[in-house]
Amino acid sequence: MKEEECDQAFVNGLPFDAHDSNCRQNPFTHVLCCEPFLNYCKNKVHPHIIGGEEAPPDSFPHLARIGNKDDGIRWKCSSSIISDQFLLTAAHCLSADVAGLGCTSAKECNQVIDVEKFIKHPRYGGRKKYNDIALVRLKKKITFNSHVRPICPYNKMDDLDERVTMTIAGWGDTETGSPSPTLRFAHLETVPLISCNASYAPLVQTVLRTKFPEGITNTIYCAQGSFVEEIFSYKDACQGDSGGLLQAPSDNYPVLVGVISTGMGCGGSNPGIYTRVAAYFDWIKKTVGEF
Repeated sequence: MKEEECDQAFVNGLPFDAHDSNCRQNPFTHVLCCEPFLNYCKNKVHPHIIGGEEAPPDSFPHLARIGNKDDGIRWKCSSSIISDQFLLTAAHCLSADVAGLGCTSAKECNQVIDVEKFIKHPRYGGRKKYNDIALVRLKKKITFNSHVRPICPYNKMDDLDERVTMTIAGWGDTETGSPSPTLRFAHLETVPLISCNASYAPLVQTVLRTKFPEGITNTIYCAQGSFVEEIFSYKDACQGDSGGLLQAPSDNYPVLVGVISTGMGCGGSNPGIYTRVAAYFDWIKKTVGEF
């Protein structure tokens, strides 16, 4: 197969041990170039930051920022790279006209690309906050390198084992109440859906009655970090982290389990609410394939 016919997300997004054989070699991976990236993700067999730490360089090459050009660029949400022209984010980010990829600081990015279209899930809107997921199509293709690479959306509907350590990352508000000048990350664990529903049940009957009238459904993924006594908060996402990733390890490579959506404040006792990516995998694949 000719190199130019390869799906570049597939070429650059997968480690050597994800393949039985290969047909090309680049500085980062050995790959088999005959399968679209999202097809691989679908068929793969899987064996906001409060209380976080500063992320080492290039530790989240699949994390991007989106924002608006308003007397400069005003970054407002995060997103994840899932193909050479699409990002995945939260629908409540509402719009974007620019994306930053491979960002090493609050103002420095490896690539800045204009947005062609912000595609909210068709069932997002109104008072309800379900289906909080959106695709961002860029005006030109991403150039993949060691700083900028895609991530596989996770496509299994099961909750991960509570012993699996997951990770969130972003530039959002920290325990100081201000946005972070550097990318930060924190580790979380799964809160099973039944436990999450029980935790939110009193709120669903009161302050969240219009937002989540059906409770915490299986289109939502719940996760929570450990309690940090020094700041009297749980590790969590916060304002400015919206649309970012909740990732988990799979065969020594991360997969995108959730999109940072909402919760009750930042660092509180209730689990964080994430859009369960697996519930929307078919919509993601279909929408990306239409372009």
